[in-house]
Amino acid sequence: MRGRLCARLASASIPPHKEFAISTKRTLVRNTAANIAAQLVQMLSAFVFMPFLITRFGAADYGIYLLVSSLSGYFGLLDLGVGASLVKYVAEHRARGERADLSETVSTALAFYGVIGVIAATGLGALAMFGLPLFNLPDASTDLARNLLLVGAATSLFAWPLGTFNAVLAGHQRYDITARLGIIATITNIAVTAAVVLANQGPLVLLAGTSAVGLTVSVFSARLAIRELGDARVSLAGASWCRLKRIFRFSSAVFVMQLCGVLVYQQTDRLVLGVFASAASITLYESASKLHSLVRQLAGLSASAVMPTASALDAEDRHDLIVELFMRGTKYTVIAITPIVVVVMVLAGPFLRAWLGDVGFTDAEFSIMTIGTQLYVSYWLLNANITIAGTIVSGMGKLRFVLWYTVIASVANVVLSIVFVQYLGVIGVILGTIAHGYIGFPIYMRQMSRLIGFSVGEWLRRVVLPTYPFLLAPAAIAGLALALGLTNSLLSVGIVGAIAVASYWALIYLFALGDAERDEARTAVNALRRKMGLSIS
Repeated sequence: MRGRLCARLASASIPPHKEFAISTKRTLVRNTAANIAAQLVQMLSAFVFMPFLITRFGAADYGIYLLVSSLSGYFGLLDLGVGASLVKYVAEHRARGERADLSETVSTALAFYGVIGVIAATGLGALAMFGLPLFNLPDASTDLARNLLLVGAATSLFAWPLGTFNAVLAGHQRYDITARLGIIATITNIAVTAAVVLANQGPLVLLAGTSAVGLTVSVFSARLAIRELGDARVSLAGASWCRLKRIFRFSSAVFVMQLCGVLVYQQTDRLVLGVFASAASITLYESASKLHSLVRQLAGLSASAVMPTASALDAEDRHDLIVELFMRGTKYTVIAITPIVVVVMVLAGPFLRAWLGDVGFTDAEFSIMTIGTQLYVSYWLLNANITIAGTIVSGMGKLRFVLWYTVIASVANVVLSIVFVQYLGVIGVILGTIAHGYIGFPIYMRQMSRLIGFSVGEWLRRVVLPTYPFLLAPAAIAGLALALGLTNSLLSVGIVGAIAVASYWALIYLFALGDAERDEARTAVNALRRKMGLSIS
């Protein structure tokens, strides 16, 4: 098959990498740029408001707000991987022109999510009534935690079925629409958060307001998704048990990975701290993890539009283009993420002090946050290489190794976090979370090379060697500015960080990109600039 594909491409006088650029570049650039635009607005608002919310709510109540968010995040596991499966199957049905199958798949997912909404609401309500004694909460804050959970329960009834249509838009590769809706939601949530702070309201009002915004935007998302479906009608009567079983054949593996993702990242860390430490320690952890979340979200954005593309290419049996997708996508992810990681590691201390200096943290607490942040983001120097690979393999349905790897890493994370928190507190939880990123990296990359079909030598030549040596530049610039005392305010930290990262990108643009890649970089920047607009087309 590989030989026939290459022969066909050669006969058309279009090399695989050229066909990749022609057939997929425009869609990937549009979708990735749209996602980046939405997430940049969201991440900026989170950084701006966190100090104000800590000051307004207090460390304990803000920690409870985060704890309830994590508990609600666990109920998100009721998705069972159906969302990712829906994206995959919608993309495949579109690629093959299977309108009847598309209609039945979406209708089945809608019925499934309607049931899940009822289950999630019931579970959150039960937890509000009977589950709070499990946590080390101040007596005065128990009513707050209960009411927050009840708001989450009411929201779940509608949010789950409406969420079907976000997956439909993703399967149609209309990330431009979801991103614009995301920007609108984020801007509205900024207004809600500002109103809560200015009016001296508490976490309950904040959650109610942001939940209302989310549901409203989801209604608009549903209308736009139905428009994209065209003559593929969606109704509960069109649901099929046989179709659901087919969805589950793929989603079961995705669900296990989603479960492991929740175990590895913030939800479990917060719960471990809530049980073994205190609600206030969750706030301390959150301060350290915000910068990690920034890096993680940026890395996820680079892969956010890849799954439907990989699914479509796999359905068309175009495996050479999948390898090219991995090489290009991984190189661009490394270029985008690693200089930010380096700068965050060097400037974490002055940034945290400038950002949170007036909320009452002690010098010892700032030291914990600084070390925790540096540890937390450090493993992304390696992890930037596996984000695209994991998404491609998921899109191709080759999940066996990824599944087992993720399960082992997640179990290790929970065990290590519980052990380390007894001795090291917040730092122990972070160490338990990042351990798998270092230990398992070579094993993971080797298996990805086998599943996708690239050689490790080609990855080193095309991705690692052209990108990593230039990281010395941002490290040197940030380190010199820190030594000279030029990072004593939030503005100065931002300027130094921007200069350091920009120096890396400039060097990469001049010395590590080919002419075609420079053209793609200019296209991506222009697309991102356009996607910062709010019109929906």
